[in-house]
Amino acid sequence: MTLYPNSAALLIAGLVRTELAGSKMKLFQAISAPLSPSTVIGDFTEADYEGYVEKTIANWLNPYLDPVGGASIQSGTQQFDYDPLPGVTNVILGFYVTNAGGDLIIAGTFANPIPMAAPGDSIPNNVTLNYGAPVV
Repeated sequence: MTLYPNSAALLIAGLVRTELAGSKMKLFQAISAPLSPSTVIGDFTEADYEGYVEKTIANWLNPYLDPVGGASIQSGTQQFDYDPLPGVTNVILGFYVTNAGGDLIIAGTFANPIPMAAPGDSIPNNVTLNYGAPVV
């Protein structure tokens, strides 16, 4: 069995946190192929619904020992809202995060597509990155 001790997991999570300062969280309305390790930014069609703006994550939250194992960092909740003025609508499939240099770091799909088409439509999203949790 191989594992990261808690001290190493915290170290790794802290290093990643530093590298992700100024990262961007974005939403996508289409993807050209299923998510896989070979997914690239060009595979995504970024959201463009009324009021959409990418979110800048100035600093991820501090590393912590995660109850599931290992150490984690979180983006903190980033909330995407539909502008109350009528206009362009989208159905959102998921999110992706890039570092400050524009490199793809993580991407995910939502359990169900989310319409962004009316006042009050919103997507709150908090991304957790974990290092050292046992594989189940």
